[in-house]
Amino acid sequence: MKRHLANQGVYGGGKRPFGYDIVEKRLIANKDEQVILAKMRQRRAAGDAYAKIGAMVGKDAKTVMRILARSPAGELSGPSSGLDAPGRHPSPRASGAR
Repeated sequence: MKRHLANQGVYGGGKRPFGYDIVEKRLIANKDEQVILAKMRQRRAAGDAYAKIGAMVGKDAKTVMRILARSPAGELSGPSSGLDAPGRHPSPRASGAR
């Protein structure tokens, strides 16, 4: 049931991802947080440490790491990474095994 609702764009609950607000059970981009999120992604892609990024945006290193891992467009997730979700092993589909 949750997967069906998620496919329709309905937010299933849990902690609100940084960079988004929940409006009528849907995730809506929070423009101010999206700017910060983009800056964090850019700095991480440039090789900056989580602690350095956190100092720039006023958050601790662990929080920055979690935000980047949880964000829907995070650096670790997506079709090009081969991972189903941050912190998980590649799925058999991604590795070509059946």
